[in-house]
Amino acid sequence: MQIMGMSYMFTAALGVQSYVAVIISGAITVTYSAIGGMDGIILNDAIQGMLQLFVVVFYLIFCLKIMNFDMAWLFTEVNKVDPQLTTIWGGYTWKQCISNFLTGFFGSMTNPIMWNRAFVAKDVKTAKSGFWLATAACIICTFFVMSSGFLARGLNTDVGDPATIWMIINQLPSWFLPFAVVGLTAAIMDTSAAHLNAGVANLVCDCIDPDEKLPPKQSIRLSKTICFISGAIAMVGAVVAPSLLDLSYLGLVILGATLFPVFIIGYFLRDKTSKEFRSNISIKAVR
Repeated sequence: MQIMGMSYMFTAALGVQSYVAVIISGAITVTYSAIGGMDGIILNDAIQGMLQLFVVVFYLIFCLKIMNFDMAWLFTEVNKVDPQLTTIWGGYTWKQCISNFLTGFFGSMTNPIMWNRAFVAKDVKTAKSGFWLATAACIICTFFVMSSGFLARGLNTDVGDPATIWMIINQLPSWFLPFAVVGLTAAIMDTSAAHLNAGVANLVCDCIDPDEKLPPKQSIRLSKTICFISGAIAMVGAVVAPSLLDLSYLGLVILGATLFPVFIIGYFLRDKTSKEFRSNISIKAVR
């Protein structure tokens, strides 16, 4: 998904063909992930996070300004484009809506970005507070991002997947474009690198070497190799998948179906008296 999103940006900003943009995006992302590792992610998150925050806040404020801070106006414009978009079910059956909601809910709740804080929180209460704050922030941000997507659809009926990129290039001030390209690239690289590194670490530590018999250097070499292989597979997916939505739902289904049952079991087997994270489910059982 991240590679496909970055390719949209390169295609729109640089005018290169889509498959070339995917190759460029994938090469940058995978090399960054394999060489930088978690240290690179942490360092760059701290530095690039401030730029990303500026880009996102400015973008959303400008989108709200275009719609005169009036959601009713946006509703009217979107309704002109496609009346189904402003109905409760949005043109889907109620079964499809429930399926989509459950897929997104379980997939998002098992996103490493949401629950990784459990490993660094000082106690259960702090982790819970952080989780609920992150969930609230996610819902609010999703609402504004969806609103900007509807705005793009109202202004350009054929906008499709690259709605955000189209808005930045065609509706925002020209001086903002370099900041947006750098900020979006940073956000995509950080997110994709975090997921790729976490996935590779899980694969090596939990599946290939669960008993930790490999020497550290060999484990790192193996991790880098798997990182490049996984990145190549991701690049193929970015080329052949019809849309970001298709890729996202595929990822969310796999994520929710594999991790959520483990979370449920761990939750019921947790030690309710401990201030730290303790569970009767063993590490090998989780693996």
